[in-house]
Amino acid sequence: MTLVNPAAIAPAIASWNKNKNCSPLVLKTLALVALAATPTAASTPGCAPTWVSGGNYSTGSFVSATLTSITTDTEGVETVTSVTKNFECISGVTSESTTSHCPNYDPSNAAQASVSWNDLGECSASTPFVSTVPAPSPISTWNADNGGCPDTWVEDTPYKGGDIAELDGIVYKCSPTPFINLWCGNGSYKPGDSTWWNVAWTKLGSCEGTMSPSASPVFEVLIDV
Repeated sequence: MTLVNPAAIAPAIASWNKNKNCSPLVLKTLALVALAATPTAASTPGCAPTWVSGGNYSTGSFVSATLTSITTDTEGVETVTSVTKNFECISGVTSESTTSHCPNYDPSNAAQASVSWNDLGECSASTPFVSTVPAPSPISTWNADNGGCPDTWVEDTPYKGGDIAELDGIVYKCSPTPFINLWCGNGSYKPGDSTWWNVAWTKLGSCEGTMSPSASPVFEVLIDV
């Protein structure tokens, strides 16, 4: 609500009380004050289609969901509050619902939403939904001192934290976090092509060619004196 300074309308009210008429000046002043006092309605975006369990959702998909909360006052009276919000899927690979949690993770469930959905805020069912999808960010080119791609990822390889591997021209780095890096060779964490790959791997960028092999070590013979 917009608060109006009483001093701004005092002259108009005084003139009204004195003359008891509607002079153009008085009407204009009162009209401007009323306009200034009228709150401007906030622009609430429209709601995306409601999330449905098992839907074809992947990174970049938009849905809406209704969140309900119950509060109890000091007298034990419960108040139920509901708000509908828009969410954007942030789990998995774009256009591949099989690699995303979003078809099964309910955005109205706080724990599930925290790892799969980006809360875009409240929406209005009476307003048409308009999705503004930004252009995808280009994949950065991975740079290595000796250039080219590292070895291709192979399932069941005992990768260690910090190890790098290539798959489909993209370089990934195994998580340095203890225990989590034990999953880097697991097929369920296949980099870029599984539901939980981004838990175990970090995408570093694209690559071309093959990395040059490391130079053979040179040994120097030490002679005891």
